[in-house]
Amino acid sequence: MAAGTGKSRSRKRPVTYSRVFAVLVSLVFSLSLCAGTLLLLEGRPIAGVSRYNLLAASKRINLADLTWRHLAPTVPAQRWKYIVIYQSQSPAGDAAELARGRLLEDTGSGDRVLQEVPAYFHFVIDNGRNNAGKADGAVEIGTSWRHQDFSAPYCQWPDPRYHHYTVYKQAIGICLIGNVNVKPFTRNQVTALQHLVRQLQRKYNVPDARVKFQWNLANDSTSKEASLSSKFKGWLSR
Repeated sequence: MAAGTGKSRSRKRPVTYSRVFAVLVSLVFSLSLCAGTLLLLEGRPIAGVSRYNLLAASKRINLADLTWRHLAPTVPAQRWKYIVIYQSQSPAGDAAELARGRLLEDTGSGDRVLQEVPAYFHFVIDNGRNNAGKADGAVEIGTSWRHQDFSAPYCQWPDPRYHHYTVYKQAIGICLIGNVNVKPFTRNQVTALQHLVRQLQRKYNVPDARVKFQWNLANDSTSKEASLSSKFKGWLSR
C-alpha cells in the first residue's frame, strides 16, 4: 500500500489546454510589458549633467527637435542682441566637462591645477566624442538658457588669464565641441549650428552682422578660423 502511494505522488499532472493557455498568456503579457518599458525609455533624453538637457541626440540630426517649441526658455526671455559662437578647443568632451573646467597635471609639481575656466553655455553642440554617449550633432540646452542667465563668456575664453573679464550680457553663447585648427567640425555639428542660429535669429530679430565667432571678437583669427567664419556667413545668407 505504501509503495503504491509513493508512485501516485510522483506521477506528473497531465498537461491540459487550460494550463498551456495560461502559460502563453503570461508570456505574452511579460514580453509586452518589457517592450513597452523599453519604448518609454527610448523616447526619453539621454541622462547627462543636471544643468543640461539633450536635443537632436540621435545619430542622425532631427531638425524638427530644434524648433522654438523645444528651445523656449522657462522664464520671460531677455532682450538678446547678439549670438556668439565658441569652440571648446578640445578634441572631445561635452557640456558637463565645460561646466567643470579642465584640470591638468602641473608638470612642475604634479598637482592638479585649473587649466581652463568653467563655462555654462546656453547651448553646446557635441561631436560624438565623449564618455556620456552623446551623439555627433547633439544639442545640449543649459539651465542658463532655461533661466535666461548670462552665459556667453569673454572672447578670450578658455584662457584662464582672462577669467576676470565681464561676460557678454546681451549675447547668446553657443559652443561647438572641437578645435577647427586641428580638425574641422563635423557635418552634423554644422547642420545643427545653422538650424539653431536661424531659430534664435528669427525669434530675437538678430541680424547676420551680430552673429559672431569668439575669435572675430578677439581679433586673433587663424586662417582656418577666418575661413570658417566666412563660410558660415555665406550659409546664413542663403
